[in-house]
Amino acid sequence: MVNTYNPRLAQALGKAEGNLFVDYAAPIKDVLNKNEQERLKEEESNYKKAIIEANAYQKAKKESEAVTARLAREMKDYDPAKVHPKYLKEATYSVNNLRNIARGIINNPELSEAERSIQLEEKFNQPLKKIYQKSEQLKQSDEDFLDSNDLLSKANNAFIIDFNNIKHDPEGYDIINDFAVIKLDKFDNKNQNDSDFKELVAKYKVGNNVAIPLDDFNEMHKPILQSWKKYKEVFDDIDAAAKSMASKGLTKPQFAAEIEKTTSALRFTPEEVKSIAYDHLGKNEEAFAGYDLNKDNKFDENELNNWVKDQLKTGAKTTYDNWFKADLPEDGGKPTVAEEKKKQIQQNITFATNELNKMNLPKTSKGMIDVGSTSFNRLLNNLNLSVDVAGSFDANGKQLIKVKSNLTNKTLNFTSDMTEAEFNRAVLLLSGALPEEAMKKYPDNQGPSEQNEVINIGSLPVKK
Repeated sequence: MVNTYNPRLAQALGKAEGNLFVDYAAPIKDVLNKNEQERLKEEESNYKKAIIEANAYQKAKKESEAVTARLAREMKDYDPAKVHPKYLKEATYSVNNLRNIARGIINNPELSEAERSIQLEEKFNQPLKKIYQKSEQLKQSDEDFLDSNDLLSKANNAFIIDFNNIKHDPEGYDIINDFAVIKLDKFDNKNQNDSDFKELVAKYKVGNNVAIPLDDFNEMHKPILQSWKKYKEVFDDIDAAAKSMASKGLTKPQFAAEIEKTTSALRFTPEEVKSIAYDHLGKNEEAFAGYDLNKDNKFDENELNNWVKDQLKTGAKTTYDNWFKADLPEDGGKPTVAEEKKKQIQQNITFATNELNKMNLPKTSKGMIDVGSTSFNRLLNNLNLSVDVAGSFDANGKQLIKVKSNLTNKTLNFTSDMTEAEFNRAVLLLSGALPEEAMKKYPDNQGPSEQNEVINIGSLPVKK
């Protein structure tokens, strides 16, 4: 068979063979382009997320700083160093809880600013103020106890003294969840039968302790302080009125009616009445016998006031009787000015002597009279004396104060190196006593002597 070239067949075969070629580059390029686009989209998305997260972080940081700043403003007055040592642990725990509450309120997006402020006041500021108050109450109680230690009344029973010693002892009690917890073995065994102790145990006993709410603890069983000065002032006024009525010749019924009118409006606290009885009049609870109108073996405020008014009436009647009999001249005239002055001076001296016999002079660590102390000023006040000029020192470095009598207006210089006898003599001189009278009552080898119109009080000469 002869092969002949067929152009058409050759062209057809060429086309057929040409169609067998496959171009793989295009689809691969499409895939690569699609992946690149997805990568770019992912990078763009991640970038946007990073910006959002960064903005959120900055916002959260600013909000946190705002919360911290606001908390700082709310707590600007809180200083742990100023909290009573016994209350510090409890206060720290409570303050941390309050901080968390405050953060929750400040961060709550559902609250308006007004609602936020109201809730912060109710749930943060007010509880925080109570923490301050409880700490301050404890501190004030300790300070009052220290200041009043030399003014405790004899009317306090052994349990009251024991309780207050525990109350102001750094190791006397613990504070747990706003309760003052005292171990029962802290109390003196001798006071176990005291009615106040039994009542305390019955009401607050928990195991071998008594757990007392802190608010109650700060206020309960406060010691009675010497507080008879008001009585002395009233007594002096009534005493003067009694003398005046006797001098004017008022009859006993007239006198009694006037005294009843004067005393009817008077009111004394139970603590004042007990101090009057125990500290000023030298009596005890038996003095109130017959005034228990309720027959409950207790003395309420009205019963105690009835007792003290009767003391005033009795004293006034005695003065009226003595003045009327002894001092009223036979012709019915009034006593002379000299007679009244002499009698008043003698009363001043008697009062000063009685007070001096009951007092203990405050001393410094060096054994000198602490003339600059609060206790010394209280002591002077009880003697109807006051500091006229204070705060100076003499050439030898001795502390010097000028003291004035509120009764006679006399003044004398007192120095810190005075002996107790010299102090007592100075008080009598201010009361109106003569130097020889003062020396006779309180003698020693350094006593006041009269030379060239100068009285030596201690080592400091003061002109009369």
